[in-house]
Amino acid sequence: MRKIVMMIMLVICGFALGMKVGIQTEKKKIGKWFVNEAVKSSTSNVNTRIKAMKLIKNGEVDKAEDCLDSVVDVELAYLATTVKDASPLLGDKQRVVEAIQQVKEFRGKYPGHQVKPDLKDSVTAALNLATK
Repeated sequence: MRKIVMMIMLVICGFALGMKVGIQTEKKKIGKWFVNEAVKSSTSNVNTRIKAMKLIKNGEVDKAEDCLDSVVDVELAYLATTVKDASPLLGDKQRVVEAIQQVKEFRGKYPGHQVKPDLKDSVTAALNLATK
């Protein structure tokens, strides 16, 4: 009887240890994924800003504005999806809505930007999230 109890305890301990190791491994994978995504986002932001600054320096302000407006459209599409899906990772929905509100106010004051057709629905959905 004692041997059976010992075997059961060993199996339970082994299972618990395996779970702990598995969870730690997954946490590392998830952490690495988030870091990689942050790096991709940052490098994309730097590249876009450099492109816009070069266009401005070359006197091509309209092209720089188009470049920046296009980036804002992509970000709006992403934010609309994130808020709509109520992502559990989204800690501060109000902050997102405030950012969208700034875009809505800016575009109201400076109209003329044409959203690309493949982003139109998402951008419209995002702008509809703005409260004012």
